[in-house]
Amino acid sequence: RTLTFSTIPDVEEGDVICIWNPTQGSWFAERTNYYAGEYVRVAAVSGTTVSLQNALTATYTAASINLYRCTNFHTARYQGFTILGLQNTSSFGFSAKYLIDSTLQDVKVVGSGNACFSFGFAYNCSILCCSAQEDHTSQFGTDYALSIGNSQSINVKSGYYSASRHGVAIGGGAGVGSVVNRYITVSDCTILNSASMTGADAHSNSEFVTFDNCTIENGLSLGGINNRITNNVFRGNNYIAQYLTGLKGMSFLFDGNYVEVGDYAVATWGTLFDVSGNLPTGFDPDTTEGGDFVIQNNTFVWNITGDRQDEFLKFMNRGANPTGVPCNVYIKNNVFRIGTATGKAVPGSIRVVDGRSYGTIEISGNHFIGLGGFGINHDVSPNFSADRVYITDNRVINSGGIGFDVRDVRDRVVIKNNEIIGCKGVASRVQGRTGARTKTVHVSGNTFIDNLLVDTGLSTTNVDAYITEADFVLCHDNFVGSENVFLILS
Repeated sequence: RTLTFSTIPDVEEGDVICIWNPTQGSWFAERTNYYAGEYVRVAAVSGTTVSLQNALTATYTAASINLYRCTNFHTARYQGFTILGLQNTSSFGFSAKYLIDSTLQDVKVVGSGNACFSFGFAYNCSILCCSAQEDHTSQFGTDYALSIGNSQSINVKSGYYSASRHGVAIGGGAGVGSVVNRYITVSDCTILNSASMTGADAHSNSEFVTFDNCTIENGLSLGGINNRITNNVFRGNNYIAQYLTGLKGMSFLFDGNYVEVGDYAVATWGTLFDVSGNLPTGFDPDTTEGGDFVIQNNTFVWNITGDRQDEFLKFMNRGANPTGVPCNVYIKNNVFRIGTATGKAVPGSIRVVDGRSYGTIEISGNHFIGLGGFGINHDVSPNFSADRVYITDNRVINSGGIGFDVRDVRDRVVIKNNEIIGCKGVASRVQGRTGARTKTVHVSGNTFIDNLLVDTGLSTTNVDAYITEADFVLCHDNFVGSENVFLILS
């Protein structure tokens, strides 16, 4: 919690210092304007040592950074007025930069042709009970209700944000002090949009950003690392529900959300949840950090009107090789279901196109109704998709495809205590490859009823469990309630 200077610095207790690395892409190489840096506040000065009120979020080398005392910032309180914006113009409604310890409260902007509220280079500020209604004509690329850029420790609460593009957008630009967006919380807000894109957006220069207890139309687009999406309601009919790209690392939490999508799909996307499935970039060689990607305690509803071959969830590594901790994926205690009386969808996928294999993949305690479960594989043989896969305590009912199709796992696959009923494909398949065999497979305590194996390249017989290219197989105490062959070993 200290900074050491070569000479006695001209700062005192309470001053805010901006740490900024001027090298393009110094925080994240995906874009040149993603610069490393952050704000810190001085607690005390003793000679050349400056003690800080807050610990540093990142580490820096002295030769790579510039330090700035924030003397041109100001503190203000804006409260209780309405701005009538200029429609069909590039004018912002309310624009402010270089704020510290400031508050915007009970302010309303109506009809702005460009962003209603625009904040940049701000530290420790609150935006409370505000309302923004952009003119819903998307003309300038920044037609947002609320835009926050290169800011830290911002609290947005109890607002209404409606725009043609994103209702709330977190990003920024270049220039001295263009730090990473950190510790930004958006809570208890209504976020709406009318264009074919997500209602909320946080660019890849975002870390420790939280959206909590909001109502968000047409989903969320998200990048960066260490961000949290909790307890929100996502509804809409014309875009992907959760769309992640530009990932610096793989530490994310999605917990306790309700997500509903209409009769909408794009063939190359995961409609309910997409991680780099739609583009050749996103989870790619620029992704340098692993971590735990957690999707838990959510309800996902897809209101399709007929059978779909589109995946509900798509998770694809397109070349990331994180050093140290791998990417681990945990999908736990969710409900994934078709929300209409008719219609089925194929399973989701967790794949490696290129790059390092996943560490642990756990799929547990989920309910898949009319869709699901999952396919796991590496696209290029012989390579491993993951070190370990645990599929336990799930229920898959009437899927438009397989139950679980697990391929190319290095150490172990455990499929236990699942109920898989009425799927259009095999209930469970574990498949190694020559040169990439799975060491251990354990299948036990499952219930398999009325499933099909439609891949006649593997077998012409309907089968519930298919295991191939594994060194050790333990299969016991499973219940089969159909005329299928239970087990084929190959």
